[in-house]
Amino acid sequence: MENILLEIFHEICKYVSPKDLYSLSTVCKRYRKILWLTHSIKCQNIWKTSRQRCLTYPNLPPPNGWNEDWPEQKYIWFTLLSDKCFICKDRLLEKFHDRCWEFRVNCCKDCFDKCAVSHVNTKINVPQVIYTCVPWIRRRLRRGQPIQYFWTKDIQKAYEEYKGLGNEEERQDWVVKMQRKVQRFLQEIFDYKLQDTVEITRDLQARLISNNHHQRT
Repeated sequence: MENILLEIFHEICKYVSPKDLYSLSTVCKRYRKILWLTHSIKCQNIWKTSRQRCLTYPNLPPPNGWNEDWPEQKYIWFTLLSDKCFICKDRLLEKFHDRCWEFRVNCCKDCFDKCAVSHVNTKINVPQVIYTCVPWIRRRLRRGQPIQYFWTKDIQKAYEEYKGLGNEEERQDWVVKMQRKVQRFLQEIFDYKLQDTVEITRDLQARLISNNHHQRT
């Protein structure tokens, strides 16, 4: 009988919006256990079906991520529900403009300045080749041309892996592998950044239509 009720619950959840699924998961430990299984195919299908039925954004499947595949829950939180800086927890005024797919964070400008570095202006003492082995973002934080920025934790983690290799041949093989991984990752997230751009445009159009309507009435 309990299994039958659980199946019914699963089916009902597929018609609930992702935002409401999050709310439902906070009701009790049992609901959270059911809805928060990131490695359960059945649970992921609930969130996937909910996203596809109830939302126009995001419409792409979750990204592969950098070091791990993203479950549906993390994807929805990152794109739709999170409105605070992942670092300082302050509220973000423009979440799309404060989103860094390359670093898997939504963060404010102050935290970006603290957590991201440029290889031409950093105190991190690592070989220059390490910067070719991690994701990067091009930004203009001050006057002048945009330059590449890297996430400090990514640099540190990559350097620890690099140092842990036994000889120069292993290091060279690792560098080539990581450079290819960076290229694939940056190509993948381009689609997600484009998805954000489309959503920003759609939102602006909706606001313009709403404002014109109010002006006429």
